[in-house]
Amino acid sequence: MYMGHVAVGIAAKGATPDTPIVALALAPITPDLGDIMLGIVGVRHSWHYTHTLPAAAALAIAVGMIGLVVYGRRAAAVLAALAATHVPLDYVTSRLGMLPSGPKVGLGLYAQPVVDLVVESLVIAAGWWLYRSTLPDKRRNHAAVPAIAAVMLVFQAIWAAML
Repeated sequence: MYMGHVAVGIAAKGATPDTPIVALALAPITPDLGDIMLGIVGVRHSWHYTHTLPAAAALAIAVGMIGLVVYGRRAAAVLAALAATHVPLDYVTSRLGMLPSGPKVGLGLYAQPVVDLVVESLVIAAGWWLYRSTLPDKRRNHAAVPAIAAVMLVFQAIWAAML
């Protein structure tokens, strides 16, 4: 799951209206950001530290603590919950170990790019629709609002084509 994570983040705007959309969009991709950073510094098997259940829990706590300091209690809870959604959502599209030494589990939809694209597109559409519902009536139909969904769908389609 790639853009689906972002869609889940923006869908949470209604739960914490004062939290910037960028923070909401980044919280669910925290494990991927950590994976990228660890890969850059040469850590092998970085998914052990980012995409297992214990790692996801630790990252969710860290995101929540940052959210508490920067945005307050409500935002902290929402941001932590968003970070915690990453690994369970990845079990839909991938096959990952729940523990570093455990067996790999998940539906593995990446092996079926068309099915993966359909599932992710539904998640993107739902997340975008929930985000759109948080906007004032006057802004809901601004050209930038459907562009958000379009951009996410295009990125997801590119990813699916690369699978």
